Amino acid sequence: GRLSEFAGEKAVEVDIMARQINFYNNAKEDWELIQGLNEKGDADARQAYVALVGYTEGVNWAVKHAAKLPVEFALTGQSPFREWNPVDSIAISRILAFGMCFGAGHVILRQAMHDVLGEEAAKEWTRTSSGMGDGPTASDSCDVEAVYKR
Repeated sequence: GRLSEFAGEKAVEVDIMARQINFYNNAKEDWELIQGLNEKGDADARQAYVALVGYTEGVNWAVKHAAKLPVEFALTGQSPFREWNPVDSIAISRILAFGMCFGAGHVILRQAMHDVLGEEAAKEWTRTSSGMGDGPTASDSCDVEAVYKR
């Protein structure tokens, strides 16, 4: 929800959406849950805790010892670097997961059209642009039956 701080007015709608979805506050709650379960001895929470703390320490160490911050910081005017924390990693994971929710829709739609209308009709209906090739179907990527027989 802070993109417009450096991207300007054109990013305000993205910030509003991010705050409505509540990525960062939900990530804070996730981190509190991980910490609580870790303290109670939950093995999965322990793995998540160790990974998040280790990653956080690595990011902060790298920034502290870098000769210069990556070019993205100069391009966006982001200075100084705000120390990274585990909640940042969880929030990024939530944003990436949210974005991936929309990518599968095309594959599912194309597979359904393929099943109902046949391959040629599915190609016509789901063509995105000339020269881009055909979109995948769910069955293109693997032999589903073989996966379940393992």
